[in-house]
Amino acid sequence: MRRIGTLVALAALFAAAVIACDHVSEGDDTNGSDASIDDTDTTPPPLPIDALDIVFVVDDSISMMQEQAILATSVFHLVSNLTTPRIDWPYPAVDDVRFAVVTTNMGFSALGVSGDAFWPGTMPDECSGLGDNGAFQPMQAQNVPIQDGVIPCWGAPGQCPPGWTCAAEGASEDAFCQNPSPGGSVTCPELDDVFTATTADSPNGALALELACLAEVGTDGCGFEQQLSSAVAATQRGDQAWFFREHAGLGVVVASDEDDCSMEDNAGLFATDEIAQQELQKVNMACGLHPEFLRDPASFRAQLAAVKGGHQEAVFFAAVVGTPVTPECQGLGSTIGDCLEQNEMQFVEEQPNAPMDLTWFFHPACTRSIGDEEVTRAYPGRRYVELAQSMGDSSFVYSICNDDWMPAMESFAAILAAAAESY
Repeated sequence: MRRIGTLVALAALFAAAVIACDHVSEGDDTNGSDASIDDTDTTPPPLPIDALDIVFVVDDSISMMQEQAILATSVFHLVSNLTTPRIDWPYPAVDDVRFAVVTTNMGFSALGVSGDAFWPGTMPDECSGLGDNGAFQPMQAQNVPIQDGVIPCWGAPGQCPPGWTCAAEGASEDAFCQNPSPGGSVTCPELDDVFTATTADSPNGALALELACLAEVGTDGCGFEQQLSSAVAATQRGDQAWFFREHAGLGVVVASDEDDCSMEDNAGLFATDEIAQQELQKVNMACGLHPEFLRDPASFRAQLAAVKGGHQEAVFFAAVVGTPVTPECQGLGSTIGDCLEQNEMQFVEEQPNAPMDLTWFFHPACTRSIGDEEVTRAYPGRRYVELAQSMGDSSFVYSICNDDWMPAMESFAAILAAAAESY
């Protein structure tokens, strides 16, 4: 299990551009521009970053049980690289970090307007009103599954679940968190708030476990997932304004097996044949076939930056979503320019369960199996790729069909830590 060296190389590679490039002005749509600034330019300097506010957007639809379990394990590596980095990590620790979790459930709403009245047929209870509307989720899980022997560690406190050890099988092996009593789940600690945090004055050794438990949001949410709208809604709620600090970088991480369906016109979308004529059994394809009723993916960077005074260079994005497990679709937003042209990323209509079930779906961008059982079927996440491409080196995309999400967490940690250090 010699993966640490590989992960270090990935992190250095994916963050190199972040270190090398100048920060763009808040009016730019892409990172890493060489545009010169003359003496008449009045653009304010980049926002100083000495802390991180990170929001996880976790798909809570019925197909995400296996993926939430992988997420619970992988967040340990994100937290470790940010707060207790190993000796060969090229960035200093970030000692002021806070995390919150939202679901993808915005109901059938669009721009704050309920879509219940526009929905033909029976209204699903889980999609009524505004859904969770970007509300930070309290800890719902009493315990959380954590994979044994896969979390890299180097002996710092809090890198492993309580009672686990950081050990290697041999002297030349990398070390991983080991459960002395294999099997079962890890008990979640009590958390009286809807976020978890660590600071230099009050270090939190349970930070990773609290985040893992917060991310277990269940699987009973609305099937019309609005991942990007949920992230924006989280920043716009008056009761959550305290979370987003002026001096902190804003990180958003999406984990979902469906493409984003952030609606701008729910009445228009629900009037399309795919939804209005539900006997066609094509409801699953409405969002992909009718982007004219959805919000522009590239616009979300500016919307998220509103809580940073418009400083788009202070917003960072990672997506663990439906893409093929190939270099064309995994990496910094600046390196995946050919992703949307890949065959796996096209919306190809099919009836995979015919003739028993005539429901239409898009052909998956990727699948994952355990033995003979398919456990992940992820559809093309084109809108996340579009957003990442517009954000360049401030973003990272990774396929949800990977068994191991540690590379994604390490690479995003490198982006965040490099940005904080460079200011």
